[in-house]
Formats: sequence, C-alpha cells, structure tokens
Amino acid sequence: MSGENLHQHAMPAARLRVLTYNVHRWRGWDRRVRPQRVLHLLEQLQPDIAALQEVVLARRGHPVYPTISVVAQRLGLQPVLAPTRLYRGHLYGNLLLTRLPVLRAAHYDLSRPGREPRSCLRVDLRMGDGLLLHVFNVHLGTSRLERERQIRELSSPRVLLHPGLVGIRLVLGDFNEWRPRRLHATLAAARLRSRRLAGTFPSVLPLLPLEQIFFDPHLELVRIWRVRTRMTRLASDHLPVLAEMRLRLR
Repeated sequence: MSGENLHQHAMPAARLRVLTYNVHRWRGWDRRVRPQRVLHLLEQLQPDIAALQEVVLARRGHPVYPTISVVAQRLGLQPVLAPTRLYRGHLYGNLLLTRLPVLRAAHYDLSRPGREPRSCLRVDLRMGDGLLLHVFNVHLGTSRLERERQIRELSSPRVLLHPGLVGIRLVLGDFNEWRPRRLHATLAAARLRSRRLAGTFPSVLPLLPLEQIFFDPHLELVRIWRVRTRMTRLASDHLPVLAEMRLRLR
C-alpha cells in the first residue's frame, strides 16, 4: 500500500471530478475479460479521483491482467491498492487512482465470518490551499445482516467518525444496498450528504442503486450521473457513476 507521496505540489482544489466503478474483475457482460475496455473508459472520463472495486492486478507481467504500474502509467494517475484476497493467484480488491498528491493510506477490514472478505480503503489527499481530503473507497457485502453490521462499523469512531480525521470526507463505492434508505440515514447521522441515484446494476438493465457517493458539507455537488453508453453497458456488470464537485464557498 502506498505511503508518503513524493509529489511536491498540490493541484488546485476548486473543482473535482470523481468516479466510482465496480469493474467486475475486468469481466464484461459478454463474459470476456478485457481490462483495456475499462482503462479506455477511464481515459475518456478523465476523473481526478477514481474509486474502483473488484480490481484484479497481476504481480508481474501477465497476458490478461495488468499490473498496478501498467494501470497507473496508462492513466497518468497515482494508484493506492488495498487487496482483500487473492484471485487465481493475483491481487484482488479496491483500487484508488488520483491526480492529487497522496499523503497516507489506511485499510479497514470489514469482513464477517464465513463471508467474502470486504474492506474500505481510506486515502488522504492534499488539495490546494493546504486542505486535506479523506477519500473512502468502499465495497460492502451482499448479505443484508452482513451489510448492516458493515454500515454500522463504517459510521463508527473506528472509520468515518475517527477523531483523527481533520479533513474533508468523501465516501464512495459499491455499497451493495438494494434499498439504500437506511444507508443514507446512517451516513446522514455521520454528517455526510448525498443525492439519490437511479439504478447502476445490472449494467444492461440498471435497476438497483448499488453505487453511491457521500460527502461532507464542505463539498458542493455540481452534477452527478450514471455513465450509460454502449461501452459501459458491456465493459462490466455495473455502471460507473461520475460526479463533479467543488469546495463550498463560505
């Protein structure tokens, strides 16, 4: 996992373009594993921050799966990876890609006994004017009871309400929540805002709003939308969600 970053200058913080995307192990609706389709989409969408879930990365050169350095160089973004397990011998988990300088990262294990490992990756980014942005890349479980416990843990002093968090919080990812009312209420109690989204899963007929973005009042949501194109319907079983945000002027 990335530690201190070597970048010397922070980019201006006036506006941010953020994305969350479950890439489904690079496996498209046509059942083909094609990482290049997703990477091409990300090149087109040009996010400043991209939170990806279900990412498979090879430890060294591989004919199908990319390495983390290949992804970073292709997109021109700095990567921070939080593996949750191995998938066919490769690293598998949450990946954050960003144009902002990375200060530090933390990995929170949200796994429940007998269930697939789940986690939250926190990456602290340096914005302009000395501001700090805490970005949480989340992937929760598919069982209701499992998910309820994970949401409670996420909104606890261990994670989102940790007293050491002094910056602006941005929480996004695949929450696997079919009926997100309780999720929105819980994170609202943690002083996080959101806007209800239409369905993002399955990508060919998106009915379930599994992808969500939550943010501190210091951020203003300018625009948020599901990216629905022929390629996004094909490249994964989830649609990506893209948002434009800016600092709220006092």
